[in-house]
Amino acid sequence: MINLETFSPEITYKHIALLDNCSISFLQDLERKGIETKQLFTIYDCVVIPTWIKNEFSNSEQTEKYLQLLISQGIQIKESNETDFSDLIPSIKSEGLILDLFIASSSLFSQVLKHLYKNVKKKDLLDLEDSHVWIKELYDNWPMTTGDRKKNAGEVSITVLANILSIFYPNLQTITIFSHDKDTYDAQNEASEVLQHTNNKLEQQVPISFKSNDFLLKQLYSKGLIDKSMIEAMRDTERTVLYNVVQADGSIVSLKKKITKDDFSNLLDNPYFSIIF
Repeated sequence: MINLETFSPEITYKHIALLDNCSISFLQDLERKGIETKQLFTIYDCVVIPTWIKNEFSNSEQTEKYLQLLISQGIQIKESNETDFSDLIPSIKSEGLILDLFIASSSLFSQVLKHLYKNVKKKDLLDLEDSHVWIKELYDNWPMTTGDRKKNAGEVSITVLANILSIFYPNLQTITIFSHDKDTYDAQNEASEVLQHTNNKLEQQVPISFKSNDFLLKQLYSKGLIDKSMIEAMRDTERTVLYNVVQADGSIVSLKKKITKDDFSNLLDNPYFSIIF
């Protein structure tokens, strides 16, 4: 298994990317086709992968080689273990805060939420079990497990981590999640809403943005690093896309609709087309 340094937010960091498994696979495919993906990461001071997501590709020699390639090219990639998430919170209330963050990030996943309320949450915060212990138990005995698959574990991990960075590290300028997974996008949006209504009033200080596979294709196309024929060969036949278009009068309309390969190809040449997810 690849050994990554442990992530610790540094005061000099301004731009951080979080990598989801689905995007790692997509980036590998781009690299195999001769496109240097390091160019997508040069702006970031650090690229972070939660431990659970890293464990999902631990048996893939090709994925590990790809990450090693990025590291050799000067991209700083680090790992953040879920059991140590509370250590990233600079507050004496970190034990209660990390539970709030896990509850908010699990809002769409009822079985995980039920587990947290039944087995972790206490009326008195002083009775809370050490988060290093209950988080390990949560992932070891993931409530949404089918065979070897622990459904939505990665989504919860990346959402909790993104919100820790957004709330407690206001010196950051961008926090971007590389993910093509709608559950990750929805989990993050729901967490943002839930956190505003917690007793601790946990509000994002730094916006959390996404780069889906479509976003990355458009970014590469805009830089002249990929052509339409390759995009058409790689892109899904049809996919629902959330995007903005600037209209003739300068107003902006947000649309969410299924985009075919042909529609996407045509939109790539529209300078007023921007992808949200």
